[in-house]
Amino acid sequence: MKKIIALFVSLFLLVLSGCAQKLPLYQDGMGLVALPFKVSNSSSLPLLRSYEFKSSSDDAFSLIVSKQSNSDLVLSEPIPAGRYTIDTIIIRIIPSSEIITKTHTETVPIEAPFDVFVNGGELVLLDTLWSVHQYEQGRMIRQNSKTEELSEADRKRYLSQLDAMENSGQWTLR
Repeated sequence: MKKIIALFVSLFLLVLSGCAQKLPLYQDGMGLVALPFKVSNSSSLPLLRSYEFKSSSDDAFSLIVSKQSNSDLVLSEPIPAGRYTIDTIIIRIIPSSEIITKTHTETVPIEAPFDVFVNGGELVLLDTLWSVHQYEQGRMIRQNSKTEELSEADRKRYLSQLDAMENSGQWTLR
C-alpha cells in the first residue's frame, strides 16, 4: 500500500512540475503581454465561460482566460512589436457534461478600450487586474466580471512571478 501511495505522490509531483508556466523563447522583433487575473468560484461547477481579450484591428493580439489557466497570469503568444488597442472581449460558453452541451460565442466591446505598446524583446505587464466571480443563484449559475487598476504592491508581486518563470532572462519585463 505504501508503494502505491508513493507512486501516486511521485506522479502527482511530476505532473505538477510539468504544469509550471514558462515564457516562450525570445523571437526577434516579437514581444509578450501578461494579464493579471483572479477567478473566484463559489459554485459547484467548473468555470463555464472563457474570455478572450482581443484587438479588433489586429488579430495577432489575443489573451485567453479559461478554466484551464493554472496561474493568475495569462500570457499572449509572441506578437509583433507595435501598438495594440484592446477593445473587445469574446466570451465563449465551455461545454460541460454536467450542465452545458452546446457552445455559444458572444463578442462584447470593452467600455473603456486601452492601448498596449509592445517593443521587441519586451514582456509588458498590463496595469489592469481582471477578475471573474462565478456563483449559484437559485438553480442558475451566474458570472460577474470587473476590472480594476493594479496596486503597486500587486504589480511588484506579478513582476516577481514573471521574473521567476523559465526563460524570463530572455525578456525585458515592463
